[in-house]
Amino acid sequence: MAWYPKDKPTPFDHQPIPGLQFLDGDMLAAFLGTAWVKGQKYPIVHYPPNLDIDLWEGSRTPILHIFGEMDLPHTGTRDEVFVIASRIAEACGYLVKKRGDDTIDAWGHDTDEHYHIIFDNEAKMIIDIRQISETHQPRPDRLVPLLDNCQPAVLGLLARYGLAGPLATPNESIAVNLGE
Repeated sequence: MAWYPKDKPTPFDHQPIPGLQFLDGDMLAAFLGTAWVKGQKYPIVHYPPNLDIDLWEGSRTPILHIFGEMDLPHTGTRDEVFVIASRIAEACGYLVKKRGDDTIDAWGHDTDEHYHIIFDNEAKMIIDIRQISETHQPRPDRLVPLLDNCQPAVLGLLARYGLAGPLATPNESIAVNLGE
């Protein structure tokens, strides 16, 4: 997280970053009563309608801080960035999947950590990030299907601890949400 003096250029000023904006340290200082941000600015990328992502300086490309440790380069194709996202996901217990030709779905540990990261593969850059509500699309590896003929005692135990919904009939399957 880097604040820059307002009167000095930033590493991002001459790069094509759609949605680049800066938080105004003077306004923040007045609002919070915090003097250290006076005269400073902080880079963010705004993705409509209401998502702001921190922008950090990287060694070769700007870095977008999506959530937790999911910090991805702003430039690259979906497949190039997917390699990086997969390594982060494996190290941190996150989940990433490809969607179509231009999107990465990324899930963190918290229910508000689910994003569609959308690329322009020809321009080699991230062009949109959308935060997805967990109620609309739960993390797929948190749903575990049960066997059709699972013993009623096991289903009852799961239901008692809030891990399963209504008991399934012998011809139905149910899923258990193993949310954190």
